[in-house]
Amino acid sequence: MIEAKKSVNEGAKIIISRGGTYSMIKMNVDIPVVEIAVTPFDLLRGFVELKGYKDKIGLVGYKNVIWGSDLISELLELDIIKIEINREEKAEEVIKPYIDQGIKVFVGDTIGSRVSNKLNCKSYVIKSGVDSLITAIKEAQRVLMLSKREQERSERFKAIVDFVHDGIISIDEDEKITLINNKAKDMFKLNDDVIGKKIRDVVPSTRLDIVLKERKAELGKLQEVNGLKIATNRVPIIVEAQAKGVVSTFNDVTELQELENSLRIILSNNKE
Repeated sequence: MIEAKKSVNEGAKIIISRGGTYSMIKMNVDIPVVEIAVTPFDLLRGFVELKGYKDKIGLVGYKNVIWGSDLISELLELDIIKIEINREEKAEEVIKPYIDQGIKVFVGDTIGSRVSNKLNCKSYVIKSGVDSLITAIKEAQRVLMLSKREQERSERFKAIVDFVHDGIISIDEDEKITLINNKAKDMFKLNDDVIGKKIRDVVPSTRLDIVLKERKAELGKLQEVNGLKIATNRVPIIVEAQAKGVVSTFNDVTELQELENSLRIILSNNKE
């Protein structure tokens, strides 16, 4: 786990791992983790040396390691007891009762094998075949390519959103902000850390949550924000008859309104 986090800090974009280590890493890093799947053939290689063994054998590991053991038990005529581990720090606690029941031989992933050895039992490590490794590497390459494309698309979209003259804010079905451009931040005097926050916690006077509930668009509505007169459009996002969010645009019409008021005064004076 320490090595995985170190790799992330050093700039790793994806991690390839297996068994229990894969499960732990996936829960503790923010980059994609590709699994080297443990196939029935990998399991078979782990048990082949035990063919003819008459006592119980413990197959210890995370669920993604032990799932295919029933077939192996039939093929090699072995009495295999599946021992599932959910957390590495609990592995020793999980295995000990089976040792007390007389099981002295264990087969498992790296974590299961290491703990079995520590408890003075014979252990065999399940090793992945070349095909599994190649498949995982190809999957990692595919994930990286898709991730790069998604990042490029996201950056392109962000550039477009920040370039437009209008302010833009969108919320999801939980009323949390999913998008806000720089123009909207300036209008409402907001910081950069508002993504994921409830819209009403950020903009107390908002009507986006109301539009979300009522599912009715509000177009061309005038409001005053921080001394600015703003024309606002609020449109619900409807997907399969369900309101999934709201998108709102804000256009500063302060100068236009001031010009309109000036023209009205001039026209009124001319009439007099």
